Amino acid sequence: MTNLDTLLSALKSNCEIITAIQNTPQNILIVLTSENFWRSLNIFNKHDIRLRFLEERELSLDIHLSITLQEVLFRVAFRIIDHSSHIFSDLMEYFPYASVFIQEIKEGS
Repeated sequence: MTNLDTLLSALKSNCEIITAIQNTPQNILIVLTSENFWRSLNIFNKHDIRLRFLEERELSLDIHLSITLQEVLFRVAFRIIDHSSHIFSDLMEYFPYASVFIQEIKEGS
């Protein structure tokens, strides 16, 4: 079983994934909607998730996280394809230190 399989088996019961790609054994890209992103976060213990950085793209927002699952550290980029402006306030509520990344995104717009 690959790390992608391990991560998908944890996620698939609670959220619909559009695409999942394993770039390296620990680096995974998952494309989904914002609703399914929040559902996916509820699967993990909050202390097992760390925000690495945010990356705004033309039509999406990439939320890069480090997630520990079954004692394995994953670097997961969640690509949110339908984000609205309120996702930034939701991210700051969940990850208070996200404000630094959000400020950079807003200044770059």
